[in-house]
Amino acid sequence: MLTRREKEESSSIAGLQAKITLLKASIHENEDLVIIQERAFESFTYECQQIVADAKSYGEKKISLAKTELLSLKKELNHLIATHPQRVNERNKELNELKAMYADEIRLAQAKVAAMLDKKRSLVEDASAKLLRLQNDIAEIERQIDEARSRKIWGSLQPM
Repeated sequence: MLTRREKEESSSIAGLQAKITLLKASIHENEDLVIIQERAFESFTYECQQIVADAKSYGEKKISLAKTELLSLKKELNHLIATHPQRVNERNKELNELKAMYADEIRLAQAKVAAMLDKKRSLVEDASAKLLRLQNDIAEIERQIDEARSRKIWGSLQPM
């Protein structure tokens, strides 16, 4: 038969073995949780890497397109700058040709405008002279009226 001490030791050992079994089960659960979390982290990391790679690819495409467009615009600008003096010369030549073609009409129109301005100037001068004469006439009439009034007043003041 087992002694009391052996029973206690046996009971202690059984309790410790039960605790060890529980701890082993707990460790297995924790290991499973760690594995699950590691897999989730790896999945998240992979997704983030994909997003970064996609964004990088998109950015590189945009930069490439922008560079291509910039080169195209530079070429167009250089072409416009190069052809500008030529176009100005062409337009000046066309203008001179038009002036030569319509020189007689231009001189006639200028002469008509000058004659019209001279006529208007003459009318304004005539109207100014007329206005001056009328102002002088009005001044003379006012002077005569003032003289007539003063004669009438002096005449009524003198004894009869």
